[in-house]
Amino acid sequence: MVRYNVEIENSLNTKRVDDHFFQETPQQEEKSSFQRYLDQCFESVRKTKLVKQAIILSKTGIPLRSTFDDPEVTLEQSGLYVSLMDKASASIRWIDPSDEFLYVRVKTRNNEAIVGMDPDDGLIFVTVQKPE
Repeated sequence: MVRYNVEIENSLNTKRVDDHFFQETPQQEEKSSFQRYLDQCFESVRKTKLVKQAIILSKTGIPLRSTFDDPEVTLEQSGLYVSLMDKASASIRWIDPSDEFLYVRVKTRNNEAIVGMDPDDGLIFVTVQKPE
């Protein structure tokens, strides 16, 4: 699992943010069931044979887990993929308002990007993989 250590400075003090963007690090607390579920999902996606990169986002588009080393790249890529998902979802709703967006797949010669949403948990999964 990739962990990010990012420091955000404000006028009063410096807060250390670890593992999640914009959430304070708990002091030796046990992981919640959602945290364990998130870790399990991330490891499962990351270990898939053809996957090169993976990001798990909250339903609001905040990166929760990522294989990118640079947090800025993670935020940039997350924004681009969420924008793609929003546009595809809007297009689907325009065609059939009762339908629900599940995933979009974009394939190039060398890579394939899949952006999918888990409607039950509200998580967005992004993978970049080698096409089969």
